[in-house]
Amino acid sequence: MLRFLSLTSTLCVTLLPLIGGCSITAPQATSPSPTPSSPASSAPSPITSKTPSPSVSPPKDTFEDATDAATSAETIAQSAQSNDDWDLAASRWQEAIDLMKAVPKSSKNYAAAQKKLAEYQRSLASAKQKAEASRKKAPSPASAPTTKKSP
Repeated sequence: MLRFLSLTSTLCVTLLPLIGGCSITAPQATSPSPTPSSPASSAPSPITSKTPSPSVSPPKDTFEDATDAATSAETIAQSAQSNDDWDLAASRWQEAIDLMKAVPKSSKNYAAAQKKLAEYQRSLASAKQKAEASRKKAPSPASAPTTKKSP
């Protein structure tokens, strides 16, 4: 038991600067602690910890996010009725384009991303044209007819 406490104390003293404290306290021994017969065999091996080196994570593959944005743009475009709807669809297409452009060359999806990029750019141009056409159709508040009630 005394040998165990001695080893625990040794570990605490050795590791104290590394961990900032020790929760195990050894009672004060009144008799001298026994000397191990073979110091190499009874001494605990030092605990070494590697400091994690800062690692650079690979660029995020944004292909899935881009396809999600494109799906959203398609859904909005299918039911678009106003220039605000078309503007929203166009902004989603732009988001999808930006995300496709961010797909890293190392990605397995890179070739597909390049094809989708061209498709999304065509869809963006179409949404912008429809938004503009919708603006031309909609009466401006200044030219809208007003009705006056007679007293």
